[in-house]
Amino acid sequence: MAQRSDLPNPKAIQALVRAHRLAAALAGQNICVGRGELAASAKLHPKVVRNELRLAFLSLDIVEAFFNCVGGLTLRNLRKVGALSWRAQQAELYEGSRSAP
Repeated sequence: MAQRSDLPNPKAIQALVRAHRLAAALAGQNICVGRGELAASAKLHPKVVRNELRLAFLSLDIVEAFFNCVGGLTLRNLRKVGALSWRAQQAELYEGSRSAP
């Protein structure tokens, strides 16, 4: 059985799931909807929506590394990623470390 430290943070998992739900809701709109309107419909503060939406666009390698507890990734690390390019995201997260997962 895995130890507690070998499991991803439940709050981070919740944030990633919510990010994908928000992105799906935004993509499903037939009209242009702003973050403020999306936040109101999700009953969240617009800043939360802005921060969490970025998580929906993380590279698959980064998300996999997070769920497999590789590289010491935390929700704080994931939220700091600002790049849209998956290669640039890798560079942001792993700059200065020996290797990316």
